[in-house]
Amino acid sequence: MRPLPPPISLYCSPLGRAQQTAAIIAGELGLSEDAIIYDDRLMESSFGEWEGLTDHQIAQQFPASWQARTADRWNVRPPLGESYADVHARAAEW
Repeated sequence: MRPLPPPISLYCSPLGRAQQTAAIIAGELGLSEDAIIYDDRLMESSFGEWEGLTDHQIAQQFPASWQARTADRWNVRPPLGESYADVHARAAEW
């Protein structure tokens, strides 16, 4: 008799659309939604006060921080947001 494979877990962001996608995948794999593990470290980048704005709008409304971010996209955070270095560190913990 063959041994059973290890249980399967799905890891995803707690954001709504990620939860919906994980539920669909779990269903297709015959898993219950209990197999889904939500982890904040898998969330998308936060652009803080820049969320939903175009580059042009950001440059107009936040000229100093936009200029700093343009010069160093990896390390400079948008106001109340995350730098790419922050996101990298968060995801690397996972």
